[in-house]
Amino acid sequence: MFGMLAALSGLFLAKEYVKEKTTPVIPASYWRNKRLMDLDQLVLHIPQKQFMKNAANGKYYLPDVPPNAKIVDKEQYENDKKRYTFYQVYRFAEKGKYDGTHSMAQKAGESTSAWMLRISDECKKWNDMIRNNTL
Repeated sequence: MFGMLAALSGLFLAKEYVKEKTTPVIPASYWRNKRLMDLDQLVLHIPQKQFMKNAANGKYYLPDVPPNAKIVDKEQYENDKKRYTFYQVYRFAEKGKYDGTHSMAQKAGESTSAWMLRISDECKKWNDMIRNNTL
């Protein structure tokens, strides 16, 4: 009786070991697109097997940096990566926090919002001058 139980548990453990070793490891970057994952799971109700297949194929992949983002201020970017979550830094990069305008404002001795207001005011003046043909 004990021998049969030991043999069955040995077969079960061997099966689990083989299953664990043959299951491919999905990279962490393939699990980052939470919006698309939530859409698939909560709204579309796809089966778990299809969800795992999509993750393995890279459907939920999100790169470290948005494709259209320009990282000029690498020091600020690295500091924010340590301080904030991945999604916050990703949104900062999408909005242009690291494209150089922030550091240019600091070099001018202004806060970023004051610098942006000054630049937008100058642009409005130029646009008004162009519209009124007073250039």
